[in-house]
Amino acid sequence: MLHAGVMKKMGPYLMIRLALALTPQGTQHWSGILAVLATFGILYAGYAAMKQQDLKFMVGFSSVSHMGYVLLGIAVMTPAAVSASVLLMFAHGVMAAATFGLIGFLYEQAHVRDISDFGGLGAKLPFFSIGFTMAALASLGLPGFVNFAAELLIFISAWPHYPGLVIVAIFGILITAIYLLRAVQKMLFGAFNPRWASLKDAVSFSDRFPFLLLLGTLLLFGFWPEGLLQFIRPAVEGLLT
Repeated sequence: MLHAGVMKKMGPYLMIRLALALTPQGTQHWSGILAVLATFGILYAGYAAMKQQDLKFMVGFSSVSHMGYVLLGIAVMTPAAVSASVLLMFAHGVMAAATFGLIGFLYEQAHVRDISDFGGLGAKLPFFSIGFTMAALASLGLPGFVNFAAELLIFISAWPHYPGLVIVAIFGILITAIYLLRAVQKMLFGAFNPRWASLKDAVSFSDRFPFLLLLGTLLLFGFWPEGLLQFIRPAVEGLLT
């Protein structure tokens, strides 16, 4: 949770705070290459995530893929695009924390993380299943979650500068939908594996509260992204001017 939700954002944060603020001309010179590398990372890491059977590795590669959208916004170097990248850093950090937390909750009981080992958990673990589905839908950019608002702003901002790369990057969303919806279908639906008859759902308030807080935050700012952008935008404009 800490690595994907916080530490992985340090790279883009330092690029914004140091590269854009201190060396804007050098960043502008390399922005085209950065945009290409960002788009390549979206597709390559997405493909790697699609090949994983371990839940933790799947979400880990997915995090790398989504950082490509952040870099694409930084490469555009406009206040709107960089603000959208910062918003996506926040959104992905919250989503990754929720996802890894849910995976950890399941692993503490099952001691396995292989997607193919599960099945039919929706009836046995309804709260976990709803939370995992919501986290997956947030990750793939479903409207209503702040991830969608951030990625849409990045695409709109990048289109005048890199239209070809934006078209290619959109396929990353399709790849994300493939591996996440496949994981949801295999784990939560179908025949229940009697091996997991002893699994227990999150029933107490203390068990549910962290996930409710994280998922609720994704929904709140999904419907009200301006609640964050009103603070992000002035800071970004101050760095770029």
